[in-house]
Amino acid sequence: LPAPTPQTEEQVSGAAPTDLSPWAGLTPLPWQSLGGDYLGGDAFTDLSPLAGLTDLTYLRIYGNDQITNLGPLAGLINLDSLWLNYNQITDLGPLDGLINLTELVLERNQISNLSPLAGLTNLTELRLSENQITELSPLAGLTNLEFLHLDNNLITEIGPLAGLTNLRGGRGWEYWYMLGLDIRHNHIDITPGSPARQVIDSL
Repeated sequence: LPAPTPQTEEQVSGAAPTDLSPWAGLTPLPWQSLGGDYLGGDAFTDLSPLAGLTDLTYLRIYGNDQITNLGPLAGLINLDSLWLNYNQITDLGPLDGLINLTELVLERNQISNLSPLAGLTNLTELRLSENQITELSPLAGLTNLEFLHLDNNLITEIGPLAGLTNLRGGRGWEYWYMLGLDIRHNHIDITPGSPARQVIDSL
């Protein structure tokens, strides 16, 4: 895959790159998208060529189903938006210093531990659908969140979300999943009077 010409907006999608080394010597781009819902063939697994693109503010790497190691992204501290959905990620540790993130998409991975996200207090949108999450306490301090998607996990209680009063929604718990908070398809008791229902009604 030839190295893209540096420009304000650069998108590489469709054909599946197997090697990201062409990006290693680029003048950092503010915007980069790698992948797509139609990504096919042999996908890349090594993100290390991206480690030097420290001016990036927007990065999408999705539809890959191969990425496990996020270490090379740890220094991309100017990222505002990061998509890593449809991969095999388990360890979010390298993301704990990306404090400028406002949007983080991690759907369809193998994530269970959310502790590295606890300090990402600028987040306004966090999408964690279809993972293996049970414990939400690391999210308790993310009070700027407006959109939080937690559907299709292993969650049983949502007490830590009680302080997330900026989540967008309307009256009536049955509409929250469409607006700001999606907790469908978990193991949560939301019958009237239940602790989870009280949290939802208070938001």
